[in-house]
Amino acid sequence: MQNQKSKLGLRDWEKWLLMSIIITCLASIVIYFNLMVYGLVDGASYIGVVLFIVVLTFVVTRHIKRNPVTSSFLVAAFVFEVLLALALGVNAGYSLSVQREMGIAGADMAERKAIIEAAGKLRGSRNQKQALELAGANNKSQSIQTRAQVFAEHERNLWIILMSELGVAILATFVLLGLSVFDKNLDGIPDVFQRSDPRPPVRPLSEMHRDVQRAFHAGDDRTLTRFMNKGLITSDEYEELSGRLMRAREAKVSSPDRQLSNGKDRKFDSH
Repeated sequence: MQNQKSKLGLRDWEKWLLMSIIITCLASIVIYFNLMVYGLVDGASYIGVVLFIVVLTFVVTRHIKRNPVTSSFLVAAFVFEVLLALALGVNAGYSLSVQREMGIAGADMAERKAIIEAAGKLRGSRNQKQALELAGANNKSQSIQTRAQVFAEHERNLWIILMSELGVAILATFVLLGLSVFDKNLDGIPDVFQRSDPRPPVRPLSEMHRDVQRAFHAGDDRTLTRFMNKGLITSDEYEELSGRLMRAREAKVSSPDRQLSNGKDRKFDSH
């Protein structure tokens, strides 16, 4: 149990859960920003991409907890988790910066609107003109951007960041799927990239070379090994013959009645 825990008392799968929680927190900031700007209906596509990333991280954590995984899968999962966390971090930071600019623009617009409304209530055109100049209404150099104008300046950058997140998430999905579902032998390489090499069936002893039959009847395991190296028998056939010899020896040792009265072993028939 101690080997499965870190110094903080976290098991291996709990470390992955911690990364998933970090990604979820970053995704929450991005979702909140999109809800504030677009609303639920118009921002559904943006929110869907971020939720897909969150679901993907929890699926990876669940798979690591409940299934045997290879080191290749863990390395790939870690790399993609880091890339997704960085992409979401950039998106969250950029979104907060845009939100701050939009908030300042909204406050400035409200302040200018209040001054203009107050100027309209003043008596005399001269007083009204001075109030409007104070508000900057007649000065183009003091023009204030609206919230929509501020967002329009950054919309393209936000779109690029979002598409990069989606690209990494889709790539992670297919790579991790290939390293898990399509890696039945758990050798770290998807089965689709491996050539199938079916082993030939084990032949019966009667179809093998005569020298192989003699070595087997004599119980000569070394000779069988030499014949395997020469290619007279396959490794599977050698394992089969060697196993039969070993079982026969064990049976002879455990059966004392197989010895003659003079103490010599009875002749062993390996058929």
